[in-house]
Amino acid sequence: MVFRNATILTMKENAMKNKLSKMLFATVMATSASAALANDAMPKDGFYAGIEAGWLDGDAKWVYRFGQVPSPKTPNIDGGMGGAILGYQKRFNNKVVLGAEVSYNFGQINGRATCPNRSFTCDVDDVDEIFTIGPRLGYMINNNWLVYLHGGYARAQVGTNAWRLPATKEVTSEHHDGWSAGVGIDYAFTNRFSVGFKYTHFDLDKKLHKVGQAPMGIDRYITPEFDTYTLRVTYTFQ
Repeated sequence: MVFRNATILTMKENAMKNKLSKMLFATVMATSASAALANDAMPKDGFYAGIEAGWLDGDAKWVYRFGQVPSPKTPNIDGGMGGAILGYQKRFNNKVVLGAEVSYNFGQINGRATCPNRSFTCDVDDVDEIFTIGPRLGYMINNNWLVYLHGGYARAQVGTNAWRLPATKEVTSEHHDGWSAGVGIDYAFTNRFSVGFKYTHFDLDKKLHKVGQAPMGIDRYITPEFDTYTLRVTYTFQ
């Protein structure tokens, strides 16, 4: 009886050891697989391309050129936007990431203000063809997460309207140059594909919008300043 109990106890111990061994093996394999996946997910050096989409919010200061009438209230401008990204990056010591990026976005951004003559509507619209180019400086938190600063040259096309339906409509469109700067974060879920979020502040120059020969036309200076909040997906080439 004692021998039988000892045999049963030994069998149970062996079974428990086998279970523990299997669990340990599974844990080691899972840890190794996770580590391998994390290492594989580290973004590659080289050129990358992608798309982004998001929201623009800001204002465009409106001042009449000759000052015979008060300026309208500064239009708040906002709307959706989206576009394409192209860039290059290189890691140093697997932590610091240096690169450069160019982006082109388009959107339908609108903003209205009260005109001096209340029978008119003053409208800043069509803030589109938003172009940026400049450097990026990032830091790899781990194999997957990258935080970075970015900035550089910026250019956008801005249109304005002032109209009294149905007779009079004053339309302008000009390119504004300036600068942009912001921060971003990317997550690499493979060594080629990354997703991320980017915040950018734009400060563009004041530019004269000439109405031309339109009846009752009044030239105006427009100064856009706005922020964008975009989600992005990128693919890195070999």
